[in-house]
Amino acid sequence: MAGLYIHVPFCRKKCPYCNFFSVVSQRLRRNFVETLINEASQWAPTWSSLEFETLYLGGGTPSLLTEDEVRPLLENLRKFFKFSAQTEFTLEVNPDDISKERLLLWKSLGVNRLSVGLQSLDEEALRFLERLHSPLEALEKLRLARRQGFSNISVDLIYGIPGLSRTAWLQTLEDVFEFRPQHISAYALTLEDNTIYGIRVNRNLVSAPPDSLAVAHFHLLRHKARSHGYRFYEVSNLCLPGYHSRHNSAYWKGTPYLGLGPSAHSFDGNKRWWNPASIGEWEKMVDKKSIPEAESLTPTMRFNEYLITRLRTQKGIHIPDFKQHFEHEAFVQFFEKVNNLPGGHLTITPEHIRIPVRNFLVSDGIIRRFIIED
Repeated sequence: MAGLYIHVPFCRKKCPYCNFFSVVSQRLRRNFVETLINEASQWAPTWSSLEFETLYLGGGTPSLLTEDEVRPLLENLRKFFKFSAQTEFTLEVNPDDISKERLLLWKSLGVNRLSVGLQSLDEEALRFLERLHSPLEALEKLRLARRQGFSNISVDLIYGIPGLSRTAWLQTLEDVFEFRPQHISAYALTLEDNTIYGIRVNRNLVSAPPDSLAVAHFHLLRHKARSHGYRFYEVSNLCLPGYHSRHNSAYWKGTPYLGLGPSAHSFDGNKRWWNPASIGEWEKMVDKKSIPEAESLTPTMRFNEYLITRLRTQKGIHIPDFKQHFEHEAFVQFFEKVNNLPGGHLTITPEHIRIPVRNFLVSDGIIRRFIIED
């Protein structure tokens, strides 16, 4: 069992809040697919024994790829690797890239899950985020996707946007829940120094909103989601029953995954490696058949990653599994910290330790209390 991730870094424009590696120069696409196929062929011998249960095309904006680009890519991936008959095949798309013709193409290529970069359904919020679609256009494109037979649709939402009122956020939620996507990824707007938004804040061109705004928006989302039948299964993800993202869930379970493309990360169960966040450097690496930068996981790193990934999820830590994975001393030290934590931070049962959903927004601070240093 494994997951395959393809990073397609091309965008029409750079969103001011985005911290993922992407470029707007489309001329760099000329050799991109050819290099991806070459990279996949190099990894095929060492990953051919595993069956990929998920395939995820992310970015960037992979929905920009034309049929002449995406079809040969997928044909070669299926030649090099084994895929399950029930593979979850996710394609990240922007609303403005959705058309009947493209939906039919994606469906013919085996895409069975769309992840739509909605971000908001409020005009002012969309202008702040510099998105290219309008609320009405976005909703119509979602309905079009459903009419064309896509029955597993995820949407991205951003909350904590400066100036986004309680009323406007509630209206976005009502519109989204009325459409009833199978899955929602919801993120608080994060201030990253190397983003356009971060630079503007640091230069006092715009003001960052108070943390209380994101907190208020999160709890509105939590209550509205529950009343519409959605459940949080991870800090930033909620879904209708049975529609969790199998690909992302594999990351949190420690399942091996292979990443192809510039900036993509991989993990084989023992070590991780990552490609350079540069198309030119990535192309050179593939052409020379070089080995990407890698690190082997120490026992301490394994322990920390186990805590970080499990406590991000609604299921939390399964205590019998935890005991099986780590030495008794690490287990005892962890429980000492748990017992010293103020009440209400965790939910503890005989078999599980969880961060309750109401505390998901401050989960990083809770988890940091358990991290150990090498």
